[in-house]
Amino acid sequence: MLFISSRAGKLLLLISIIALYTGCERSCPECPTVKNSVSDYNVYIGGWQAGEPIVIYNTKAMAIIDTIYLDNSIRVNDLAVSADGQYVLITTGLMSQGRSIIYDKTFTDTVKSLPFGDRLVVSNTGAYVAMLGPDADSLVFLDGRTFDPVFGDNRKFMNGHFTLDDSLFYCVSHTNQIFIYDMSARALDTIIEYNDFGSTPSITDVLPSPTRETLYLLASLGTAMHWIASYDPVRDSVLLRYYIGPPGAGGLEYSPDGKWVIVTDPGLLDIEEPGSQDVIFIDAQTDAVVSLIPAIFAKPGGSALYPGEIAITPDSRYTIVANADWQSFGMIDNDTREFVDFEYKSVEGATFKKVACQKTPK
Repeated sequence: MLFISSRAGKLLLLISIIALYTGCERSCPECPTVKNSVSDYNVYIGGWQAGEPIVIYNTKAMAIIDTIYLDNSIRVNDLAVSADGQYVLITTGLMSQGRSIIYDKTFTDTVKSLPFGDRLVVSNTGAYVAMLGPDADSLVFLDGRTFDPVFGDNRKFMNGHFTLDDSLFYCVSHTNQIFIYDMSARALDTIIEYNDFGSTPSITDVLPSPTRETLYLLASLGTAMHWIASYDPVRDSVLLRYYIGPPGAGGLEYSPDGKWVIVTDPGLLDIEEPGSQDVIFIDAQTDAVVSLIPAIFAKPGGSALYPGEIAITPDSRYTIVANADWQSFGMIDNDTREFVDFEYKSVEGATFKKVACQKTPK
């Protein structure tokens, strides 16, 4: 038993206890991340048709706080927010617009344009943004704060993701190979061949597991068979194969706390079938499918949310689900795994297909 007789000693003990409960996350890196109690993040959501607006949604207010109308000729292929929230990067897919445009956070000034870029992938900490596209010199890594090019490669890639610590970038080529880039060496590290069903499926995305040496792959054979696989590249074995309705998954991400892998099933071609139009939560430690969250909402005209691309807040509290085919989006509480907000036709003409979350609290 510990006895502290002096007043100074008791005061020191009290301060230590308070620090243990309130300041642990700042002083010991091995402690688990403590969620932001407010979860005050701005999320940028846009459509992909020319002239469609971008809305800014705030997670604390659970409301759209601004609507941005760009030039009618600009089509939002994808968008990303800089690590400090000062700039917004939009890929247009249009050479006449410089392919990619960087705006200040108010969208009142065009900072610069880049001659490349289609698909954008922001790293977990926001340190990097990977720009992927179908053209030569299509993989370019940008500084996540300034959007200045860091290094690149001339291979053609479709999708990819960074590891939780931003040290590696995994991406899928048009030849169905998985390429791994070492971010510290700024060079290609490894190429992986994935085989399943005795053949080479078409791979559309790859996500490194946040907790294990495995990969999550979105794969398909033909137009009828689509699935997400948990794949061990060392043993060349499939640990999980979960089937998704056509036309395949709309979004694939892990939560920054490493707890969940989240994938969406738009169910555009089988909306009456059980299991379609779900947001799927997979336990990143065990590969168990924990929740299938139906995304169908009874709205005027019988419309529904076809869950497409997703963004997860840096505190891992919420998942914002953009739409694959309609004018709505929703937000899920990751603890309860239920929708807590839903926006339907909040802005006329906006289809809400692309989504990006600011990495720092508002």
